[in-house]
Amino acid sequence: MQTTTIPDGLELVTDPNITRLFPFLDNLEQATFSFMPKKKKVKSIYSKDMEQLGILTRLKRNNFAVFDENGNVNPQPLCSWRDSKLARFISRYVYWYKQPSSELRSYVLDQNIITAKENNIILPKPSEIQQRKPKRRLECEIIDRNQPSRLAEYKAYFDGENIVAYMPGENTVSERERYERTKWDDLFDKEYSMLKNSDEYKESGKDKSAKSELRRNLEMTLIDRFYNVYGYKDSTEKETCSEFIHRKIYNMSAAYAERKKRFHRKKDQIRWTYWVTITYDDKKFDNEQAFKKTLLTRFRNLCDPKRNDWFIMGVFEHGELNNRLHFHGFCYVPQGKAVGQLVSRSKYSEKEKCWHNYKANTDFEQKFGDNEFEDISEATQKDVNAMSKYTAKMLGYMEKGGTVYYCRHIPTDFLIELKTTDMLVAYSITCKRSIKRYVVSDLAVKRTNTTIERINKLPEQSDPFANGLLDDAA
Repeated sequence: MQTTTIPDGLELVTDPNITRLFPFLDNLEQATFSFMPKKKKVKSIYSKDMEQLGILTRLKRNNFAVFDENGNVNPQPLCSWRDSKLARFISRYVYWYKQPSSELRSYVLDQNIITAKENNIILPKPSEIQQRKPKRRLECEIIDRNQPSRLAEYKAYFDGENIVAYMPGENTVSERERYERTKWDDLFDKEYSMLKNSDEYKESGKDKSAKSELRRNLEMTLIDRFYNVYGYKDSTEKETCSEFIHRKIYNMSAAYAERKKRFHRKKDQIRWTYWVTITYDDKKFDNEQAFKKTLLTRFRNLCDPKRNDWFIMGVFEHGELNNRLHFHGFCYVPQGKAVGQLVSRSKYSEKEKCWHNYKANTDFEQKFGDNEFEDISEATQKDVNAMSKYTAKMLGYMEKGGTVYYCRHIPTDFLIELKTTDMLVAYSITCKRSIKRYVVSDLAVKRTNTTIERINKLPEQSDPFANGLLDDAA
């Protein structure tokens, strides 16, 4: 695949709308934000104006988390470990050092000290641990605004408020350290699922601080069981028990975060027209599996681009009162592609203790029974937060380990050609690595019901060889 050159600069468009949102930009001189190629060194700046904008200068994430009295990083030339493994080891040492005194804490710290001596690792002192600096999530760099604008292919998506773009291949990822699956991985899956499903570690109905406490206790319980029950030895394994348990739990949370990001990306790209609820009817189906299979087949046919070209995404879950299976999801019906008719229905709600009036689709009512099609097209276009009450049900089900079903052609982003002058601000979210993003001007692109496309088509670049201006032999 041919890679695209990173643009040298982005020009900040200061129209009245931007000035109204960020009035302090008038005081910035040469306020142009972008990212230069890695080979070029660009001086970072930091000012109160940048802080008001919510953009901070780059704080380079070093692989060594040991600081001296001046805040500088101490090198560790004698350690043969990879930088990522060394940073993770020191991070876990600092984590356990800050825990309350206990036998498990003392044992883990002693094992870490032994491992550090064997591999020539300089552990941070207590005074250095207190001097650790907080992470900065955003970064920005100022460059020469006289650089010419360049055209390149970007991937754009709607994040709920703005249209954001990124260049494919720009956010390179370093190769991850691979771990072969061992007996400890199978044992972790068994122990984690057993403890997580127990009443002691259930998180339903608890606040954020209580959930963090439960997860911390769960991690400490796993480490204690691996040491004392199963005989895990740090000296004979590739990583310490604390690192192993933390890596497994982190991978599970990272996988959930990726599924959650994919869910939001797909949800935000389509202007949904209906919130759909379809309930399992035991008079029409022999069991729940037959209901799910038939309903998904019906959705697959409706979402076929050659037929009705619907968009559907949702989850199956059981009711809180009667434990009856039902489907919740978003549905986009193109104009002129509807099936059946929407008719008024009413029923008594045991949960709300009142009569509930709703609209039902006659086609689904005939094939599946009780259903509800709630029109959300106007509400979601007027209020951005109107989708929150609908997505809360799906996210709650995802936290329980449920599966979200998508039709195949729901996009997560769109390929589009943009100039550097089409951007408003360039920023980077710094977490584990720097991820570059560009906020696109509303004057350059528009969002339709199902796509993101340019408002004005770019002129086709003429080929000098076709015009006879150049010769192959020249």
